[in-house]
Formats: sequence, structure tokens, C-alpha cells
Amino acid sequence: MINEINVKCFLTLAETLNFTKTAKELYITQQAVSQHISRLEEDLGFPLFIRSRHFVALTQAGKSCYDFFSDTKKRFEALVSEARTHYAALSRTIHAGYQNWIDLGPAVGAALQRLRTEAPDLEMRSERSSPGVLINRLLNRELQVVVMYDRWAPRVDGLEILKLMDTPAVLMVSPDNPLVTPEAEFKTFIHEPFVIDRFAHENDAQTNKRAKQEISMFGLAPSRILVVPDRDSAYTAAELGQGTIITTGINRIVRSSRMKVYPTDVMESLVCVWHADEENALVEKFARYLQSAYREMGDGTSGLPDELKMPGPARE
Repeated sequence: MINEINVKCFLTLAETLNFTKTAKELYITQQAVSQHISRLEEDLGFPLFIRSRHFVALTQAGKSCYDFFSDTKKRFEALVSEARTHYAALSRTIHAGYQNWIDLGPAVGAALQRLRTEAPDLEMRSERSSPGVLINRLLNRELQVVVMYDRWAPRVDGLEILKLMDTPAVLMVSPDNPLVTPEAEFKTFIHEPFVIDRFAHENDAQTNKRAKQEISMFGLAPSRILVVPDRDSAYTAAELGQGTIITTGINRIVRSSRMKVYPTDVMESLVCVWHADEENALVEKFARYLQSAYREMGDGTSGLPDELKMPGPARE
């Protein structure tokens, strides 16, 4: 097997053609230089140098080996330099995606602050989008980590899913709905039309299947299902009285809309998702720190009316 030290000694001697100079450059003895060259020639099975008392010269095979090893050395050094540059940049950047309309609260900032104590130059590149877009961008390696509701997280090999917190699922309905009374509750609206938004890259069959899953999950029996192009359209349709919509206690619109909000008996989980083979170690650290921040800050009901603050199952 070719030995790296032997090759290094060969390249130096091929350039100096002097055992004394080679020994000085490599900080070894002339005897050691001779031993390394002899071992390499023995491994290769042919002489690399012509030696005499008065001169040292490369053989034809030696010249060919010098060209090969010299070129390989340059290519290897370029590869190492490129890889170091890549990993230096990789360790300074995280591309994160967050599900739209979720009120993330101060936990993300707290997690980043903690992470920057270890990586002061960290750059967080963030974007918000629908679950369908986030999933596709994650699977295509365009995002390194996403924060979304657990039921949308893809269950495929090679992904890590870390539970961050629980939050109550709620039903929202227009205040103009005639069923809205002081005595009304979630069950009052189970037969009302149900509004659902189409995910990116979803066809009609996939959207209808997802709608049926939501209906079953929340015990709804709507008179009809209204499919709209996106989440903004879904909230608009619900606000205009075209049907009910299901969201959670950490949804921004719950805290700002004029719509009426009714708690269900279902808890939703917020999770972090990333690739198990992600090379940037800061990605998993960010997820773990985010989990710790949410646990320290509460259960996802902060800022909600008291009637929506439901005890959830024990967090993992």
C-alpha cells in the first residue's frame, strides 16, 4: 500500500534532487529519506531515481510518477480547500421554514440566542409557507428544518420529528352565524359547512381525503365541504360566514379576528422536522433548544381567553 509519507518524501526529492536538502526540508535525516524512497520503490516495483555519488536523477518511471503524484496532490489540496469553505459556510447558516399563521412566540428568538453563544456568526434564513410547500422544500433539501403541526409532518424514512409543544385545536365561525349564542359550544356547529384550503401540489382527491380526515378527527358532520385555494382564502370564507374552520390556540388570527372561537376536545402538537443525515450539527441543536424554550414558556395557551386554556397531555 502506498504510504503518504513515502510519497511526500519522493515529491520533495524529485524537486530538489538532493538528499541533504530533502532531509532539511522534511526535518528528517538523510538515512530516513533513503529509507522512505526505498520503501516506495519496493511498493511500486520499479526504481524512481538514478543515484550516484555525484548526482540524483529521476528515471522515466519516476518522472511519470512525479507528474501523477504532483497533480493528485494539487487536486487533493483543492478538494480539501473547497470542502473546508463549504463546511465553514454550512456551519454558519440555517435555512428554516415555519408554517404560516402560527404565532411562534418568543421561543424561536430564545433558541437562536442560545445557539449564537456557540456560533456567534450564525445566520438564520427564515420563511413562512403552507405545510405543502414546506414539506416539498424540506424533501428537496431547500430547507434544513421546518416547524409545523404534527399531523402534516411527512412520515418518511430519514426524517427526524421532534415534538415542541401542545396547543388546543379550536373551531372558528363568523359572529354573524345565527347559531352563535351565549350558550353555543363547539358541538353546536358540527353540521355547519366546513372550509378547507388546498395544499400546494395537492390534487382534488388528496384535498378531499385530507378534509375527510379532519372531519373524522374532530367529529364533524358538515352539510358540505368548501375547498378554497389557500389558507388566507379559508379564513376569509369563514369570516364571511361561508363555513367553519379548524385551527389552533397559537394561530395568529385567533387572537386578532372578530370571529368566534370554540375549543374542541383535541390537542394539536407543534413539531420540528429535519433530515437525520443533515450535516450541519447546528440544525438539530436549534430544534432541541427550541423544544427547551417552549417547555420553559408554557403550553401554547398564553394570550388565549381563559375558556380556551385546556390542559393537554403530558409532553414528551
